[in-house]
Amino acid sequence: VRLNQNVFDFGQCFVTSQPTPIKKMLTITNIDVQAISVESNFEKKIYLDFPVVPGQVLMPGEEKIEIPITFTPRELRSYHEVVKLNFNNGLYFIDVVV
Repeated sequence: VRLNQNVFDFGQCFVTSQPTPIKKMLTITNIDVQAISVESNFEKKIYLDFPVVPGQVLMPGEEKIEIPITFTPRELRSYHEVVKLNFNNGLYFIDVVV
């Protein structure tokens, strides 16, 4: 498995009365010779959405999926989340830091 990155820093953002979502994309590529499944137990928060569809399978041969990471700052503070990606039903995990 290859990720385009595993740390997503949204930097300093403006907080307004009408919060504006900011999106970045996580790309997961299967570089293995077998299919892999991808899951996460992340639950959507008011300020962060990381929608991993349960049971997604990536076929071998560099198949890719893109997962949008949507950050919507709502107050002046430092935000930090670690999303654990689960591959092949717990065979291995990768943390993505937002």
